[in-house]
Order: sequence, then structure tokens, then C-alpha cells
Amino acid sequence: MVSEDRLKELAKDDALLSHLERVRWDLTTYLSRSSWYHQNNGGDHSRLIAYFSLEFAITEALPIYSGGLGTLAGDHLKSASDLGVPLVAVGLLYQEGYFRQQLILDGY
Repeated sequence: MVSEDRLKELAKDDALLSHLERVRWDLTTYLSRSSWYHQNNGGDHSRLIAYFSLEFAITEALPIYSGGLGTLAGDHLKSASDLGVPLVAVGLLYQEGYFRQQLILDGY
């Protein structure tokens, strides 16, 4: 949903490009490590586990969760990823997001 002009502008932002390079390096390091699943199953990823949920709390940038169920499902995905388990999430992609929750100063 970002305009082409804004993307061109961001492509010249050295601070952003440096940050993206650090993120890329962190992801490459995370994905290349030897995982528990690989050590205990020889890295056989020929069989995938499907994890079905109506919502997944993965990131605030992808608002497809509203609370407890989505948070639990997101935690399961992160744990499976950390362990190297070949798990695939299957759910719904809400076009306008699910809904947004906020706390105001008085705690409401």
C-alpha cells in the first residue's frame, strides 16, 4: 500500500538500508542454525504439519488476530520455528484486518 514514489525515497535512506541489512543478516543466521528438529530427525522436512487457526498473532503489521487464540497460535508458530519443526500455518486473511485494540491513559 506504499506508493512507488515513497519506495524510491526509502531506497535512498542509508539508515533504513543499514537497518534492513542487519535484519537480513539476523534472519539468515536464524535460518541457518542447526535446530532441535534437524538434530533429532535428520532434517527430514518431507512431511509437513498443518496448523489450523482462525487467527495468528504474528506481527502488528498483519492484524489477523484479536486476542487469546491468536496470541496462543502465534506463540505456537514461534516455538515451532525455533525448534525447526516443519509446521505450516493455515488460517484466514482478513482484508481489512480483524480489529484494533488500544489502551488509553485511564486504562480503558
